[in-house]
Amino acid sequence: IDTDTTIVSCPFSLAIDVECLLHALTALFGKSTLVDLQSWLERQLICTYNCLHWMFPDSRCPGSLRHLPYLKSLPPPDALLTPLQFMPSQLKAFRRTNIYGATCDHQECWITEWNTCRTFIHAVNSDCAGGYTWDKYLRASTYLSTHAFPFTLLSRSPMLQATSSSYPFLLPGVDILNHFCGQPVSWCTSYSEGSTEARDDSATISIISHTTTPTNPESLSATWKGTSATGGSTKNFIGGAFVDSKKSQ
Repeated sequence: IDTDTTIVSCPFSLAIDVECLLHALTALFGKSTLVDLQSWLERQLICTYNCLHWMFPDSRCPGSLRHLPYLKSLPPPDALLTPLQFMPSQLKAFRRTNIYGATCDHQECWITEWNTCRTFIHAVNSDCAGGYTWDKYLRASTYLSTHAFPFTLLSRSPMLQATSSSYPFLLPGVDILNHFCGQPVSWCTSYSEGSTEARDDSATISIISHTTTPTNPESLSATWKGTSATGGSTKNFIGGAFVDSKKSQ
């Protein structure tokens, strides 16, 4: 890859963010559910939306669920190996460490979120409730915690730093790009001429590499996916979110 080459792009219209999620979920559950859905954490919205893709046969997936090809590009469930996927006997090996306590705390928090969502789904569409399992929610939460970017990227001056009003969201295709640690890149947004909207679905966001990349170099395993992991801390090892939800600081 030559210097200053655009290596990946994604249109804003494919971003999995709150605006996309509320539109899709109210299309499935009815416009009267909007107020309840707006009270959810962003993580609950994203994870529930992604879970719903796995609850229908591919040929019968509702049109409002638009990201099945993206979800199929992510690692399969048996390739997810954070402590939250450990068997109880495996997790016990980490007793008396901060990993054990943090994992239990994460699991309790996510199960509480899942139960809230499941109760809501059962009330509005009991036929869906049976397929909305903890295993699916855990899988979706793991994808989000290891692939999310701060919403500040979808601004006219994109930045990776989280702010008090930002929240995690997913950029299909961009977040599965294997990256080379420390390689200088630029995040650039492109808007159509004359556009003045803060959020323009016709806009795109791209990563431009500023170094020459020879064939086949990788500083990470070929099976590792995601651009948003930031190091080897306990939080990342567990699969903690790249940025915390603004509603759950």
